[in-house]
Amino acid sequence: MADHASEVDPNLVLEAAGLAGAVVQPGPESVASPTCRAVDSLTYHLEHPSTHQPLFLKIMHAEMRSFYDLDAAIAGARLASELGIGPRVVWADAALGAVLFERLEAGWHTATLDRLQTPEILNQTLARLACLHAAPPMAARFDPFARIDELSERAGALNLPMPDDFWWILRMVEAIEQATSASPLAPCRNEGNASNLMISDGGDVMLLDFDRAGMNDPLYDVGVVLNEAHYFESEMRMAFGIYLGREDSKAFNRARLYAIVDDVMCALWGLVAARTTAREQIEFMKYGEWRLMRARLALNHPQFEEKLRGL
Repeated sequence: MADHASEVDPNLVLEAAGLAGAVVQPGPESVASPTCRAVDSLTYHLEHPSTHQPLFLKIMHAEMRSFYDLDAAIAGARLASELGIGPRVVWADAALGAVLFERLEAGWHTATLDRLQTPEILNQTLARLACLHAAPPMAARFDPFARIDELSERAGALNLPMPDDFWWILRMVEAIEQATSASPLAPCRNEGNASNLMISDGGDVMLLDFDRAGMNDPLYDVGVVLNEAHYFESEMRMAFGIYLGREDSKAFNRARLYAIVDDVMCALWGLVAARTTAREQIEFMKYGEWRLMRARLALNHPQFEEKLRGL
């Protein structure tokens, strides 16, 4: 288990950011199920001591740092800030695992699944992603297949009991990797949780959480958001067509296959975290099992083979 003594003292972070003496209040509570929110980082609300500007401080938990590339996460947050599709980054330090944002206050709310499902919000979310995808290349590469390999090795080293069909699930992921190996790369967020979006009273959308940011196939971003928002492909296709500007069954199938890959990756993350965390109140196991179940359902769907061969 992780040692909580290794957590970074927020006062040390505030001093490094030039905000010594600022009073901090706890941010959102950590929850892994039924929605995954604020589990990777300690979060705080505060005001600038002299300007009284509302700020939001995020410090990654010590036990979570090995799962992420913190330099890439900060670069992704800064890029989104510069593009106007994410909150403004005020200060960041990868060594401390800390990022300070301008806090979205009055009129802004954490997205919920029912809000994300509305066409206006979903289409605007995809438009924000399209803006990110058109940005100059990032230095870091996010490879979900390499992450799955790494997490599988960690699960093995921990002697985690895996389902009897897990070897087959990994083999199907390998088949998807081979079928998508020539896909283009662009700056991506690689994150689909509805709770990592903010929606204003006027219907504007801001993207949060760039912990997995890096160069990837843009359709990975699209696939994971659609997988979060809708259960039925008929609904997904409508939003996908608006994002792409045309109908393209081959591209849609690629996005859908990436959603399976993301489910497997996040399932492994949840299962490994469940074994290694010191925060036993966080339902990492439940989250991991749910993501694995959704991946299994998609892999056993009669159209899975058709989607794969159609690439």
